[in-house]
Amino acid sequence: MGLIDWRSFDGMTHRLNRWLLILIVLFAAPFWWLLIDNSPGEAPPKPIHIAELRRLAAALPGPRPTALRYTIVATRRTVGDLYAAGIGLKRRSLAMISWYLPVPGAGPILIDAEATPTDAQASGFKHFDLVKQHQIDTEAARAGLILATQQWPTGDEAHPSAYHPLGKTPDPTSPSPTPLAVASAPVAAPRAVAPGVVVIPASEYAPGAQLVFVQLANGAEFLFAGDISNLDDNWSQLRARSLLAAHWLVPQIRANTYPWLRTIRQLHYEAPKLTIVPGNDVAWLTKQRRNGKITE
Repeated sequence: MGLIDWRSFDGMTHRLNRWLLILIVLFAAPFWWLLIDNSPGEAPPKPIHIAELRRLAAALPGPRPTALRYTIVATRRTVGDLYAAGIGLKRRSLAMISWYLPVPGAGPILIDAEATPTDAQASGFKHFDLVKQHQIDTEAARAGLILATQQWPTGDEAHPSAYHPLGKTPDPTSPSPTPLAVASAPVAAPRAVAPGVVVIPASEYAPGAQLVFVQLANGAEFLFAGDISNLDDNWSQLRARSLLAAHWLVPQIRANTYPWLRTIRQLHYEAPKLTIVPGNDVAWLTKQRRNGKITE
């Protein structure tokens, strides 16, 4: 029996290690770049402050909204890293959410109430609930004000809020009592559109995008972040979408996103009790419903 040449095994081990290293570089580097990389840069927040929003919220006389009620019209589950780079591969539940704000003596205020099944499909959402959307449409018929935080990708002309980001007037034949005044064209600066309601145009993020600041009659304050912060993690951890999502799946210009995420963080720093409402976060909805801040 001949002796074993251990040097040959050493050579094989070195070659194996080299190939493993090559595989790690080939797969790990793109994985990190596409899903984990989160480079917020140094762009400052926008010059928007809570004192100005509160002043505008008090600028128009009349009753303010008294509560927040939400309706989920479509859902999807996706890897967390796609919508907030670096938060992990755990799947997160997202939803298309419509908001209903009752106003004493006037028609209700609706936010993000005019999605369609085509909009949902184009945005990757499934299980669109036509029954719930019909209920929302019924509420919209008597609304005093309808606002949208974003343009839907289909740009359906049957849904004017996609083209008039500051809202639309209700059907004049609807039974809405004392319809609220509505701005008819976009503006560059924050502007009051109803008592306690201020819109913050964010066209630098995307055409038609805006945040909505709401101060309820009881003093509670909410900021609807819309598409800028789909998840609570986006603004709280300063995380935009992953490059994979932003470039190919759910388009987003990350350089335009971070300044607005910093703006949201700045407003929350100035007003710690301000509730930031992410655009699609089901886990956040569940938590806030349990806390009694919102109802379904």
